[in-house]
Amino acid sequence: MSSVAGVEETYSRSLFSSGNGFAPWNVSGITSPRPAKHIENGVDIGDVGLMDLDGDFVYLFNIFTPKEDPLHSMGVPDRFEQLDLNPGDIRSIPNHFPPQTIIASKGVDVTITSKDPL
Repeated sequence: MSSVAGVEETYSRSLFSSGNGFAPWNVSGITSPRPAKHIENGVDIGDVGLMDLDGDFVYLFNIFTPKEDPLHSMGVPDRFEQLDLNPGDIRSIPNHFPPQTIIASKGVDVTITSKDPL
């Protein structure tokens, strides 16, 4: 590693290495162009994009949205085919990581010395 990681990068790497996905550092994508409807709605299930070097989510299109939708004002791939999203396919786990949960890579020993940081 050539640089010291900030809190956002540390959090993202911890989630990823523990098998819990990747947390974008800046989901609002302030520095990348996005359709007005995406700015209004925010990130959603089915959004396809990439992470730039600054950790910003660069929105490209949404796989569950029709080609003609304003979300696709920047275009979609040539052979784009919308997928159907069944509400039963979505699962939400409230409080999956409750407050004060320690997220660590497998094999890391964690020792808690105090619940009160002071």
